[in-house]
Amino acid sequence: MKKSIIIAAVAASVLAAGCMKEQAMAPANEQGTVLKASLAGLTKTAIDGVKVTWSEGDAINVNGTKSYPLKEAAASATFEFKTVLKAPYKAVYPTSIYKDAATVKLPSTWELNAFFVPLAGYLESGDVIPFKALTAFLKLSLTGDASTTVKDITLKGLGGEQLCGEFAIDFATVSITGSSSAEADKVVKVNVNQALSATPMVVYIPIPAGNYASGYQVEIMNTEGGLMRKAVSARTVKAGELREMEALAFEVNVVDDTPIGGIPNAKELRDFATAVNDGRSIARWLNASGEVELQADIDLDGADWTPIGNGSVTNGHAVTGAAFTGVFDGKGHTVDNFTVTLPASAANAAGGLFGCVSGATVKNLKVGSKAVVKTSATGFVTLGGVVGFAGESTLTSLDSQAKMVNDGGKDNVRMVIGGTIGTMFASESTSCVATDIQGHASFDVVNTVNTKNGATGFIVGGVIGYMDGKSFDTAPAKAVNVVNHSSFTAQATRTAGVIGTMNSNATAEGCVNNGNIFCTDVKASNSRVAGIVSAMGTNTTIASCVNYGDIAFTVSGDQTHGYAGGIVGQTNDSGNYVSIIEGCASYGTIQSDRWFASEKYMGIICANFNSKMITVKNCVVGGKIGPYTPTDTDPVVTITADNFADYYSLTADSRMKNVRFEDNKFGTRP
Repeated sequence: MKKSIIIAAVAASVLAAGCMKEQAMAPANEQGTVLKASLAGLTKTAIDGVKVTWSEGDAINVNGTKSYPLKEAAASATFEFKTVLKAPYKAVYPTSIYKDAATVKLPSTWELNAFFVPLAGYLESGDVIPFKALTAFLKLSLTGDASTTVKDITLKGLGGEQLCGEFAIDFATVSITGSSSAEADKVVKVNVNQALSATPMVVYIPIPAGNYASGYQVEIMNTEGGLMRKAVSARTVKAGELREMEALAFEVNVVDDTPIGGIPNAKELRDFATAVNDGRSIARWLNASGEVELQADIDLDGADWTPIGNGSVTNGHAVTGAAFTGVFDGKGHTVDNFTVTLPASAANAAGGLFGCVSGATVKNLKVGSKAVVKTSATGFVTLGGVVGFAGESTLTSLDSQAKMVNDGGKDNVRMVIGGTIGTMFASESTSCVATDIQGHASFDVVNTVNTKNGATGFIVGGVIGYMDGKSFDTAPAKAVNVVNHSSFTAQATRTAGVIGTMNSNATAEGCVNNGNIFCTDVKASNSRVAGIVSAMGTNTTIASCVNYGDIAFTVSGDQTHGYAGGIVGQTNDSGNYVSIIEGCASYGTIQSDRWFASEKYMGIICANFNSKMITVKNCVVGGKIGPYTPTDTDPVVTITADNFADYYSLTADSRMKNVRFEDNKFGTRP
C-alpha cells in the first residue's frame, strides 16, 4: 500500500514567473510514498503580498529522491514517489538545488522569467512538513526610456559574502551556511534582456540570510554597455524576508559607491581592478588627496589575476581600451600570491599586477615572491611584475619578486619581459620616468622560435624590459636609481641585468646590477648579454651605472652567439655622438666562448660598438674577462692597470673607429 504524508509548503507562481518543470515519467502503480502539500509555510507579506500556488510541472526532492512532476497547478498538491521513503524527511524545492544530504547549491545565474523561491522542509515525526524559504528576497523596481534594454543585473555583497554556489544545509532549522571564498560564488546575475518603460520592471533576487556589514550593491547593465550602480548600506536580512530597494530610474554611468578612502583588502583590490577595466569610477578608493591608497598587504590566495588596466597596446605603444590613469600609492605594501596568464592567443597585451598605465603614477608598491606572470603568447606582449606597460607615466619606489615565465613567442615578433616594469614609453611632449626601482624577480624564460636579434627579438631585463621615447631633448624615457638584485639565466636574444633595451631617446642614471646574468639563447642569429643594458639605440645615454655581477653566455663551445659586455651588449646610434656611456663601472667577470672567434664581441664596457658613434668617458674598467670554457692557453684574464684599455671592447678595430674614449681608468671593486 502507499504511504501518505502531508507537507505544508509554498511555491510562488507569480514570483516564480513560471514553474521549474521537471522531466519524468508518469507514476506507475508500484508502491511508493505519496506526499501531500499545502500552502501554509509563508505569509502573504513575506512574498510581496502575492498569493502563491504550486504550478504544473513542479517537483520536490525528499531524502535525495525526486518526486514525479505535478500534472496541474493547485493551492495544495500531491507529490508521488516511485519508492518508499523513510523518516526523517528532508525536502527541498526545486529539485535542482539538491546536491547531497548536507548540501544545496544556489544558482549564480537567474533568468528574469524563470525565478523560483528556494525552499526546504524537515519532518522528524508527525504528518506535516512545513517548508520555509532558504533565502531572503531583494526586490528591485526599475523604470526607464523605452529605447533602453536592460541586459543583466548583478548583485554582490560589499563585504565579499557568498551569494551562490554550495551551502551546508541544516534541515532541522531550515538554514544554510556558506563557506566558499571563490570569487564566482560572490556574485549573482539575473539575465533580463527586456526593454524598460514607465511601468516598473520588477526583479526579484534571492539573497542568503545574514549580516551584510558593508551593505550590498546592484549593477544594472544595458545592451550598449552602459552601467548604473546602486549601493545599499549595512543590512541584516532574514530568510523569508522581502527587502525592497528604492525605485530606480535607469541612467547610464550613475554610480553610487560609498567612499572608503583606500583599498583595505583583497576583495576591494579586485573590485578596484574591475572598475578600472570596466571604465567605471574609482572614487570609492580615493583618499583625501585624490589618490588610490593601498592600506594593507594583500594576499590574493593564488587567484588568477586580470591586470589592472587590461587594454591593448601595440609594439608602437598605442593603447586602446582600459588603462589606469590615476595615482596609485602602495604605501610600501606588498601584493602577493596571484597569477597573470597571457595565453597563446594573446596579442598586443600587457601583463603584471598592472597591465597598461597611461599618464599615471604608481609608487611605493611591491609584488611578492608568490606572484607569477606568465605567457605562451605568439603575438606581441610586454610583461612586468608590477607594470606591464607604462606610457607617459611616473613610476617610483617599486619592487617585484615575481616569477616571470615564458614558453611562447613567434619569429620576428617582439616579446618583452622586465622583472618589475615591462615597457616604458615617452611621447614627444611627456616623459616616462622610473625612479628608485628594485628588481628581485626570478625568470623561467625560453626563446622558442624567434631568430631576430633586433627590436623584434625576445628581450629580457632584470628590472625594466624596454624603454623608448620620441624626443631626447624635451621628454626622454628615464630610468634613475634602478637596481637589480637577482641572479638569473635567460634564453633571450637581448638579456641584461637592469634594462633589456633602450631603443631610442632614453637615459639611465645611477643604475646598478648586483646579479650574475647568464644567457643561453641560440635561436637568434646572435644574442647579447650585459650587466646594465643589452642594447643602446638612437639618442641613448647611461651615466653613473655600475655592474657588480658576472656576465656570461653559458653555452660551452658556441662561438657564434653570445656577445657579452659588462655594461652594454651593443650600441646602435648612427647620430652625432648624442649617445654616451659616462661615469660607469664594471667589476664582474665577463665570459663567452665567442672569445675563440676571430671577432670576439666581448668587453668590460661594451661587447659590440657596431661601428656606431658613441662617447665612453670617465668609466672604470675592472674585473675579469675570458672564455666560458677556459684552457691553459686561453685563460680568463684579470684586468689590471696595465691592460684595462685593451678590454674596453674586443670588437674589431673597424667597428670601433667611431667610438671616442675619454679619461677612462682601471679600478677594483670598492
